[in-house]
Amino acid sequence: MGNRVSSPLSLDMKTALITMCHPGAPAVIGQTRIYCHQGQEFRLVEVPSQEAPVQIQELTDQGWEIEAEIPV
Repeated sequence: MGNRVSSPLSLDMKTALITMCHPGAPAVIGQTRIYCHQGQEFRLVEVPSQEAPVQIQELTDQGWEIEAEIPV
């Protein structure tokens, strides 16, 4: 299957498949990142995706404005 290169980004010419290796990727699968702010203060909260709705409600109740919630 051709020459494989161990790098963050590699291209296998036979299959034209681009792969990216990220050592921390398995640790964030199933997580949701919640970006919020309160006045000039910014906060990024990362929680398991199934807990995101509860965390968003808690942050909102505390006065945080939710800018985005991004599953990763």
